[in-house]
Amino acid sequence: MSIRSSAVGSETAVLSEINITPLTDILLVLLIIFMILASLAIPPGFERQLPCNCIAHSDSQHHSVAVVVTRRGWIFVDGRATTILRCMRGSL
Repeated sequence: MSIRSSAVGSETAVLSEINITPLTDILLVLLIIFMILASLAIPPGFERQLPCNCIAHSDSQHHSVAVVVTRRGWIFVDGRATTILRCMRGSL
């Protein structure tokens, strides 16, 4: 904390300010320390299983559905006529 005095006219005033630069430095150092400790705190044997990006499996998993709406309002799902109520209920 720095304390300065300045003379204003015949009066002497004391100005006090808090220097936050050391506080900011300490907080940044603590943040870096906690980030390093958090990365080291992963339990041993913890393995992440990422999804397989296999092309052969992706072809068999995708199923396309053809939906056609005519000008008169008819709805066809995979070539079968249906109504909007059936589509909303999921019973195609």
